[in-house]
Amino acid sequence: MVVGLADERMVLVSDGDRHPLSKPKRKNLKHLWLHAEVDRDLGQRLMRGEPVSDREIRARIEAWLAEEASAGERSEPAGVAE
Repeated sequence: MVVGLADERMVLVSDGDRHPLSKPKRKNLKHLWLHAEVDRDLGQRLMRGEPVSDREIRARIEAWLAEEASAGERSEPAGVAE
């Protein structure tokens, strides 16, 4: 889950486990996969500087994966142009 911007080409991502919110990974935008879902609540809280737990991030990612699997959807690489 993207949790911040590092610069115009890099974002900060956290999975709430291997890369906790306290130590997010820098990731190039070209190497991300786009998902149809956006968690506006978590996003707004992060933007306001309010606390978000690693548990909440893990739970949201697990829910997205379950939704995609049940709907038969698949994410697309961010670098794919239509």
